Amino acid sequence: MKEYPDNKLYNARAFGLPEFQINARHMRLRYSRHAVIRLEHYNRDIGTRYGEVEAPSTIDMQDIDIVEMETTPDGLPVKIVGRYAIDPNRDLVLIIVLRNSTVKTMWVNERNDQHYSLNKKGYDKP
Repeated sequence: MKEYPDNKLYNARAFGLPEFQINARHMRLRYSRHAVIRLEHYNRDIGTRYGEVEAPSTIDMQDIDIVEMETTPDGLPVKIVGRYAIDPNRDLVLIIVLRNSTVKTMWVNERNDQHYSLNKKGYDKP
């Protein structure tokens, strides 16, 4: 879902991502209440079987695989969806609002999940 209706939304598996630059190499993350609750639920319900997950306090942008991006109409990135490896089999998917480095929500996904059910409608072409 877009932050602003006039923004552009891109997905790497739908049509690819546009050329972009994120100025921060390292990002100190803040977490919304919703994101914290999602992770708590995961750890309570599933993490006990597969290993609990800790949310990183900082990330190096080279360690995150950006799979979706929202930009302003003139191409400035405002939000990213990135996969952050937490172990050999799982990624932590983070939805990060760039202006304040806030993780809006997050979830754990199997690394081999290729999201074949992706609906390309609603995504822009770079």
